[in-house]
Amino acid sequence: MKLLKLIPAAAIVLTAFTTFEAKAFKICLYNNAGFNTKLKVAKADYSVNKFTNPFPAGQTKCIKMGDIPISQGDNYDVLYWQQYWQTCTVSSYYSSSDVGETKTYTVSGSLTNHNCEL
Repeated sequence: MKLLKLIPAAAIVLTAFTTFEAKAFKICLYNNAGFNTKLKVAKADYSVNKFTNPFPAGQTKCIKMGDIPISQGDNYDVLYWQQYWQTCTVSSYYSSSDVGETKTYTVSGSLTNHNCEL
């Protein structure tokens, strides 16, 4: 009988957690280039950041903003790896309208001529 009383409470907690996770703001990078790359999201002052492991062409990797201590109202940079960190975007503003959004950048090109676009 006690178990039946706990099930509704557990369902409420699970629903709340799922809703929060579903609303997470994510930055993604699709690798359409001729080299392995990594994704890095950093606070604009580079005091905090997170990056992925290397991944090959044809794959996408994402970073949830909630996994980095970057708050709404902060500026952030998106970078990709090709021999050293290259910039996709500089000083993007993390606003409340970003909640629940996924921004996917695409890196393309070769080792000598590459770019990144939203």
